[in-house]
Amino acid sequence: MATINDLIERLTETANKARGFYKGEAIPNPVLMTFEATKGRKYTKIVGSDGAVHCFIDDDGNIYKPAGWAKPAKGIRFNLKTLDLNKVDHYGGWLYAKNPLTRR
Repeated sequence: MATINDLIERLTETANKARGFYKGEAIPNPVLMTFEATKGRKYTKIVGSDGAVHCFIDDDGNIYKPAGWAKPAKGIRFNLKTLDLNKVDHYGGWLYAKNPLTRR
């Protein structure tokens, strides 16, 4: 069984790979953004190279959409243990609760 840290690493790798594509089509001049995980007191913060927070992940692997730089929005969006990485993109659209493509 993969640890939460292993799953976080796989999530950031997937988001980094997805940055040059939109709906499976190659983008001619993609925005070259990379993501890295920063461990905080309560959450691991996934931050893009543009300085924006992509998502928050707690110690149980629950993923939250950011409400801002310092805290997540209310409501768990996914769990790392059950997340289908094919739905992850670097835009963050997969984190919206009402997105029909990513409903649990």
